[in-house]
Formats: sequence, structure tokens, C-alpha cells
Amino acid sequence: MEYNKDGLFIRDIPVSGEPWDLSVIDTDQIAVSYKDLNYIEVIDLKKMLVLKTVTFKDICLGISYYDGKIYVVVDGSRIVVLDMEGTILNTIKGLESGFNITTIADRIYYTDRISDTVICCTTTGTNICNFKDVSLVRLGGIAIDGAKNVYDVGSQSNNLMILQNDGKAGKTLLTESDGLKSPERLYYNKERDILLVCNNDDRNAFLLQC
Repeated sequence: MEYNKDGLFIRDIPVSGEPWDLSVIDTDQIAVSYKDLNYIEVIDLKKMLVLKTVTFKDICLGISYYDGKIYVVVDGSRIVVLDMEGTILNTIKGLESGFNITTIADRIYYTDRISDTVICCTTTGTNICNFKDVSLVRLGGIAIDGAKNVYDVGSQSNNLMILQNDGKAGKTLLTESDGLKSPERLYYNKERDILLVCNNDDRNAFLLQC
């Protein structure tokens, strides 16, 4: 579903199945993952065409795009890196329970749903840092701004936190009293410094100026 900056509905975008996650490539394209269907698609929003479909043997969870590459969490156990033609460039293995993902420059940030930990690694898989806070329960979406501050939500704890200085410091930005009800998805617009936070329970969404 597409909305304008004022929250007014624009249109529905038809897709081939029940989408799990999406990532904005540019104003004309998005990448979408379909969890139990085991594939991802790159969709042209203007022509309403599927430009590329890549099928995996296992479920596809979080998906992220950065600098010509698509990053997909597959089966919670690995991150598959592809180019825009769907060719696999690299596979990062050894994840315990990978869930959602975001990327910037030479870094990958992903959530481990079982341990409620945010993990940062290089694009080759070398661990940089981990972050865990008892106030974040059942991690949902993850996003990053241009200064490499990481935002994450607890879908059970109903809160939004910002992680700074490679996860050494965390600050709560929103809680249930602000309207969070099982928040699940985040998207950060780096051009406007605006964070989109989406609830699962009541289907409400919030725009936060950062």
C-alpha cells in the first residue's frame, strides 16, 4: 500500500503472494521477500512489472538494498548477497536466528529473534558488535540513518529504541503510551531524516522526525 507524505492513500500495489518484507531500491523499484514461498522479487512500481524473481530452497525473511546489492536473510541461518541480476555474490553463514536486516556502506545490521540481539557485522561476515537491552522484547523491524544510528522496535515490549556508538548506548524514543502496539516494521528516509514506524495490532503507522 502506498501513501503520500501526509498519510493519504495513493494506491495498492499488486504482488504475487503474501509479502513478508520489502526494501526501497529507488523511487521506481522495490525488492520484496515472500517468506514461506521461498522467493524474492524486484518490482517496477511505474510499470507494475516483476523485473526479477530469485527462488531459494528455504524461507526468505528480512530484505535490504544498498549500493546495487540485495541482502536477504534466508532460513534465519544465513544472509545471501545478490546483485541486481539475481546472481549470488556472497553468503554469510552462521546466523542463529536471523530475522530482519538493514545495510549501509560496509556494514550489515540484523536482528536475532530468539536472543533479542542486534548484531552488526561487515559485508564479509566479520562480527563488529552486538547489542541487547532487556527493555527490547521480541525484536521487530530494524533501520539505520546516515550517521549509522540504528533503530529497532520491540514488538512485545511496544517500544522504539535508537542505538548509538556501535551499540554502546541505547535510548528509548517511543513507548506504548505514544501509541505503539506490536510495532513490526521500520523504514528510515535518509533524504528527509524521517522514520516510519508501523504497528501490527491496529495497523497504524507513525512518522517520526529524527
